[in-house]
Amino acid sequence: MIAARRIVALAALLLPLGCAEPVPSPAKLACAVTEDGFAPKRLTERGIGGTGAPIVLADRGIGGTGAKTGVQGVITGFASLCVNGLELDYDPADPIDVDGTIQVARDLRIGQMVTLRAESEAYGVVARAMAVRHVVSGPIDGIANGGSRLVVAGQDVRLGGNSSGAGSLEVGQWVEISGLRDPAGFILATRVDPRPSGEAIITGKVAGPPNARRIGGAALRGNLARVTSGDTVSLIGLYQDGVLTVRQPVATARPLPLGQAGLVVVEAIAQGTRTANGRPALQVGEDIVAAIGPNFGNIPANATLMVLVLEQAATGELTALSQHDGRLEGGSSAITTATPTTLAPHVATVTMVGSSAPKTGGGTSAKTEGAGSKGGSGAGGSSGHGGGRGASGPATK
Repeated sequence: MIAARRIVALAALLLPLGCAEPVPSPAKLACAVTEDGFAPKRLTERGIGGTGAPIVLADRGIGGTGAKTGVQGVITGFASLCVNGLELDYDPADPIDVDGTIQVARDLRIGQMVTLRAESEAYGVVARAMAVRHVVSGPIDGIANGGSRLVVAGQDVRLGGNSSGAGSLEVGQWVEISGLRDPAGFILATRVDPRPSGEAIITGKVAGPPNARRIGGAALRGNLARVTSGDTVSLIGLYQDGVLTVRQPVATARPLPLGQAGLVVVEAIAQGTRTANGRPALQVGEDIVAAIGPNFGNIPANATLMVLVLEQAATGELTALSQHDGRLEGGSSAITTATPTTLAPHVATVTMVGSSAPKTGGGTSAKTEGAGSKGGSGAGGSSGHGGGRGASGPATK
């Protein structure tokens, strides 16, 4: 059974797209959404070109042993590691980079955004060089729309029915947000976790003149020598009253994890746009523009959650080769941009995992419903999981 789960994972990452050799038959994906505190809704079938066909691997993706493809997306389950509808083998003891600190793969959680290199081995496709990045980590400035909208360290965050977690939030509480930015810059949260107060992290596109740099609603001060308007960067510093005072030297946000032939499978909110010379193109997230490949299919007119196969040429130009359905069961692939409303401090019930974090500010105490022990430790909080090599799925409760 264990071997079958590994083997059934994948055999290639792209349709032939002109390849001379035949494409392997699609393998049925075995990814399962497991309990991880309060898990998101189940994945629907994700396919190439919006057809619902399974993702397949071809010789331009993960072919023979040692071939590599980049993957960036939201974790949806652990049978082994499920990202973008793909099942990847991994070792729970492997080191992972979480916002610049080293942890281990057993600490991964459903809803986190992970970047990795998928590499073909004799026994299956393995996740290597894994990294988790939170798009924003800091205090809640405001809550609105019955808790479906937050401002966290000056960033506009939207919570949907698929945002992972369990508990209550209040203004002043410190949280870390996993999620995706849309072309307009707002964040679609896929997971919310409590954290202690301290230094804030903001990743996003810099705007404004040299004397008034900002990311979203956060003004930037401090170490800004290498901050240029239009760049996407990750900044760490002290956040207070809408201002991030940058301490750590500016780091360009982690680039796409390109594999062989410059290939990457990435989950993003995208919509159609045009290049400077008027050609149709795809705006991917807040800062990437990709040319449209001949087999891409329909170009979304509105911001749409999808999984994309991108290819980077030697010149650095990105081309969107194909698209997958990025919807979660019960949700919509079209991201609705609601009219902004006044953010009023109040307690809102949302899903959240983990033990209560230190909080500042007024309001009633936020209630945190611990998930108990699910394959790991942590009283009343999120816990470890099984999966990976030598495991058949999540640890037993």
